[in-house]
Amino acid sequence: MDCAATGGRAALVRRAIAAGKHIHVEKPTAASLDEALELARLAKAAGVRHGVIQDKLYLPGFAALMGLKRAGFFGRILSIRIQAGAWIFDGERQECQRPSWNYRKRDGGGLVLDMMAHWCYMLEGLGAPVRRVVCQLGTATPHRVDERGERYAVDVEDTVHALLTLDGGIMASVTNSWATRMRNDDTLFLEIDGTDGSAAAGRHRCFAQPASLTPEAFLAAGQGEVDFRAQWSEVPQTAPRTNPYRRCWELFLRHVAEDAPYRPTLLEGAKAVQLANLVYQSHREGRWLDVPELS
Repeated sequence: MDCAATGGRAALVRRAIAAGKHIHVEKPTAASLDEALELARLAKAAGVRHGVIQDKLYLPGFAALMGLKRAGFFGRILSIRIQAGAWIFDGERQECQRPSWNYRKRDGGGLVLDMMAHWCYMLEGLGAPVRRVVCQLGTATPHRVDERGERYAVDVEDTVHALLTLDGGIMASVTNSWATRMRNDDTLFLEIDGTDGSAAAGRHRCFAQPASLTPEAFLAAGQGEVDFRAQWSEVPQTAPRTNPYRRCWELFLRHVAEDAPYRPTLLEGAKAVQLANLVYQSHREGRWLDVPELS
């Protein structure tokens, strides 16, 4: 079980495979697609069980979204929007809330490599697989102070704006920043619009509005006196609250001990690395890119 810093993960996974160990790892599995696919091939050749953590799908708010999807609540899904981030202090006036390696490329830092793996499995799990992407990146805070009080240059992105097309023509957007001040209920917020209803969730709570209860809003908004939030209903939490990492760990242990299915293998981890690499390429080249199938 590996939750080490991103920069050293691939080497640790290789050592574990060589030792004949089953592997359950954090994301991203590697910095490049070639390396991520190599790990998947090595694990398959060694005959070990392998899995990647996809914890956010088991947070209460997103688990409720998944329940709505499985029940057919949305009808045909039209769009998905992800907003995530917070203001991460630079260490000058106030201590930084993230380790300094997050901001150094040589250590596996960068918002895209760190977080696009999450958005990849969330978009696919709650919507459909990603087929196209275009992205703009930025570095809002070019200098920071590390854990030793030393100033250093940031050589990775801390702000991401991505547009994505999913299977079935679903439109998706990801706005992710370590340089934004939040006015939502949570630092991670996801909304799904469908022909039969919409739902929005943070990590802990989920709210929905079915088509049958959708009020007229276009003209009403002009009055400036409508509380649109009050027109949504909270989705009840029916499952017991369990730490999402524990949930992933239990499912993987059943996979090892009982041959129970565990979908997010190292190949799924490679898909997340592929998307992150395409996001970097899209920013460099300033164009839409297709997401090829992996096998």
